[in-house]
Amino acid sequence: MNPILTIIKKQLKDTLKNIAVLIQFVMFPILAIIMTQAVRIDDMPPNFFVILFSTMYIGMAPLSRWFSPFCQCCPCSTTPSRMWRNSLTQSS
Repeated sequence: MNPILTIIKKQLKDTLKNIAVLIQFVMFPILAIIMTQAVRIDDMPPNFFVILFSTMYIGMAPLSRWFSPFCQCCPCSTTPSRMWRNSLTQSS
């Protein structure tokens, strides 16, 4: 199988497992289309909302994955969200 198709399939499976990232993946492009069609301001660049929402997705997707509720269900203490939470409780 083509390695690129394999990577795309794996990414799709991982995205479907994480609901927070899936919602962002669907919501941000829809909002960008709606806002681009609905808002007209004189000195605004033509793809302003596309750039805005793509930047938001790039920033929010890793954060959503990092602090995902699925990580908090894991009993191990090495998940990033548990390590962060444990560092906060130990310092206070």
